Amino acid sequence: MIDCTFAHLPGIRRKGEIRLWQTHIKNWKEMIAHSHTHPHFTKKTWSTSRKEIIKYQTALEQHDFLFLANHIPEELQWRMIPDLWGDILFLDVEMSGLNLDEDYITTIATFNGKTPKYFVKDQNLSDFPKYFQQFSAFCTFDGERADLPFILKEFKNKFNIESLLPPIHFDLFSLSRRLKLHGGLKEIETQFNLSRNNLIGLSGESAIILWKKYQKSGKINYLNTLIAYNLADVMFLPKLLQEFYNQLRIKAQLPSKPMTKTFEAFRLPIQPDLSVIQEISEK
Repeated sequence: MIDCTFAHLPGIRRKGEIRLWQTHIKNWKEMIAHSHTHPHFTKKTWSTSRKEIIKYQTALEQHDFLFLANHIPEELQWRMIPDLWGDILFLDVEMSGLNLDEDYITTIATFNGKTPKYFVKDQNLSDFPKYFQQFSAFCTFDGERADLPFILKEFKNKFNIESLLPPIHFDLFSLSRRLKLHGGLKEIETQFNLSRNNLIGLSGESAIILWKKYQKSGKINYLNTLIAYNLADVMFLPKLLQEFYNQLRIKAQLPSKPMTKTFEAFRLPIQPDLSVIQEISEK
């Protein structure tokens, strides 16, 4: 958990963080309760660090994750995953194409850990920003390069979208690379024995084709299959985020317990049309 973190403090850094853990100071409260000196650090470093940690502990107790996001380096923010659990929105965006200048968002699928929710262009897409701002963090797969730029473009003229963004972003693509995992989302799901069942044959390119066919024909089965595919992209993100946290925790020797939540894939609220999947897959 984030209160095990000391590596961001000047004079402490990563080596000092490990020394603290080894001397049984494993979280912020223990540092605050410790005496005003420590054998591994100068009096000035120790005094300054304890004063800083009081600010971090206060922010954590008040759930001020904006403060923590602004003061803890991005490469350490994954340690906040257990603290934020239940306040993370898992999301995926489908677009009409990959050109940021010419293309646009078609659907957005989200999952708050309990309920899936989706947004569709020309239906309820404008409701997304206000829903988005309710969360302290969001999780995507490669959203830094794809989802987020399209979200910022889509809503920049309608909302002050940057002020509505949750302050913390967990990008599973970046985390997977830190763990030496290779492949895209579907390949990584396979590595963890996660299956999309009858949606396996669809891809990001399929999502573009489905939207075009829906726009041209007006047939709802194309849109429903697109929405189902989009929702499948967020179905296993909580499971992967927990798995990645647990592996990063071991790699960092973090003195905290692993996350042990049990996950079940949610039932898709919109069912795909199997004949449409076959049609798209054959192209």
